[in-house]
Amino acid sequence: MVKSAGRQASSKAVKKVHLKTKKTGNNDTTTTTDEAEWYSAESNIASLRRMMKKFTGVRDLSCLDLFGASGGIKNAWGRHRKKAELYDIKKYGLKHDICSERGFENLLQLGLRIKPGGVIVAGPPCSLFIFLSSSIHRRSRRRPWGNQEYRSVRLSNCIVKNMTTFLQLMSQRRVHFVIEQPFGSQMFDLPPLRRLMSDVAAIRVTTYMGCFAHKMKKRTILAGTLPSLLSMERSLRPQDRKRFEKNRKKFYIRCDGKVQGTKALQSSADYTPQFCDALYTCWKEK
Repeated sequence: MVKSAGRQASSKAVKKVHLKTKKTGNNDTTTTTDEAEWYSAESNIASLRRMMKKFTGVRDLSCLDLFGASGGIKNAWGRHRKKAELYDIKKYGLKHDICSERGFENLLQLGLRIKPGGVIVAGPPCSLFIFLSSSIHRRSRRRPWGNQEYRSVRLSNCIVKNMTTFLQLMSQRRVHFVIEQPFGSQMFDLPPLRRLMSDVAAIRVTTYMGCFAHKMKKRTILAGTLPSLLSMERSLRPQDRKRFEKNRKKFYIRCDGKVQGTKALQSSADYTPQFCDALYTCWKEK
């Protein structure tokens, strides 16, 4: 009887954890590394700089598709016969885990191959920075790190901190970058990223993915150092807004007075070929 009760208790505990994960909507925020072993690139920046000085390889890449599981950016550069690589944990597991020492070093090695004037297109996991998960992350201007009682919030912070250190190092090698986030994402309020944006005098543009053949209007922020990034700015016509409002129910539903994302919302993170080609053209205009 005791064993049976123990199994029931264990089963209930598993269900509770599952529901909590589901509530955060953090399917895009993941790691293969135990938290005690999460890597801090900022704390190891001196050794990273030494690694950079020892690099003797060829700078043969025009683009790095960072966090782009679908490979849309990489494919767009490939269509124009420009060499690009993809870095994403969903595709390559531990080797591309930015929160592990090995994974970050692999990222750095890819970055060192980028030519001067090349670009990093980064779409870091946004789910723990947006309104839909605000009841979990509890972020605000005064509390940019959010509710760190949740491992998922701590993980999202670790990912962005390491990405920021990487972009900082690459900027010193005359490599451009563009960060893509949904409009309203509080990621840019994290102190390290905010400092980087200021240090490199980053350009910030508002656009709509719906203007690039996306099924959602997706108001989007593009921030980075591409000189011609302003050419990516778009606005929606009134008739377009009405069309997207009709599709809204496919991606969002209201339940008990709250807005929740549907299963289709996760796939909406993929970039359309039209967006990728437009960003390629923007890069070529640099």
